[in-house]
Amino acid sequence: MTNNPASAIPFYVHPFPRNALGEDLIESRYNVPLPYGLATGYQAQVDGIRIRHAITHFHRSQHFEKQNDERQVSLSFNLFGAYTIFQHGITYPVHGNQHNLIYTQGYQNTFVNHHLRGESFEISFAPEQFIEMTRDGNPTLQQFLDQMQEDRPVVLSQQSIPITLELSRAIRTIIHCNYQGQLRKLFLFSKCMEILVLTAESIDQFRRQASGFKLSAGDRERIHAARNYLIERYQDPPSLTELARRVGLNEYKLKRGFQAEYQTSAFALLAEYRLDRSREVLRNSPSSIAAIAYDLGFSSPQHFSAAFKKKFGVPPSRCRG
Repeated sequence: MTNNPASAIPFYVHPFPRNALGEDLIESRYNVPLPYGLATGYQAQVDGIRIRHAITHFHRSQHFEKQNDERQVSLSFNLFGAYTIFQHGITYPVHGNQHNLIYTQGYQNTFVNHHLRGESFEISFAPEQFIEMTRDGNPTLQQFLDQMQEDRPVVLSQQSIPITLELSRAIRTIIHCNYQGQLRKLFLFSKCMEILVLTAESIDQFRRQASGFKLSAGDRERIHAARNYLIERYQDPPSLTELARRVGLNEYKLKRGFQAEYQTSAFALLAEYRLDRSREVLRNSPSSIAAIAYDLGFSSPQHFSAAFKKKFGVPPSRCRG
């Protein structure tokens, strides 16, 4: 698909409330029907740091215009869905479960969605705030700061990289945070710092691994397709043999490739997704816990309850809406 700005429509971005550094936590949620679909999201500001989680359900695949006039540093996570971004004559493919660290001085681009559901998560800093927080960081962050000093847009990794299991867990703890008041503010701030550190470390790790086991661009596409197919079939997943056959890889390359891309096995990632999904279902579904366990693909309610408590520290019954 090619860039077609003439047919692009504005992409809705819920406006952020503005507050000064150090003010109390400010949060908002939105659920907005739009001509092209439905936008649902959460956003917050805590000590000058902005957090945004957004889910968009599209009616169809089409081109959109998106712009932002602010200078900011963003930890950008594409949790689900695939896009192609067109900016300054360059095409950037973005896959699900990938992330990057980006410095912009305002941008305007066109993109096209390749899935009917998109989910993203972002943590943004004012440039001066980010520099102060990371001036003694690891070599990856130092490299990023050096490029920022040249006063031009910076992308930490030219190739967006897979979101590790640790990063996914930290992001989901923010999305599902139940704390209130001052404790909530402290929790959100600390998790943002944790995600910043994990982002830099995951890019370091990815670069080290890239010098070892090699995947071609085509094989990486197949690994991404395997991950997406597993998530789509989470209630009744294929065997490893079936999954390998479906995406056109042998089992050895599928296993090694999955570990290289996501730092975990295919079915460990699937188990993590099921548990994260279960929290949303428990809050919104009137079904019994046993019915939810079977519907999510767990072998028994007992297995589900044990896995849930091990991950979240409480039984499923504590998370009912």
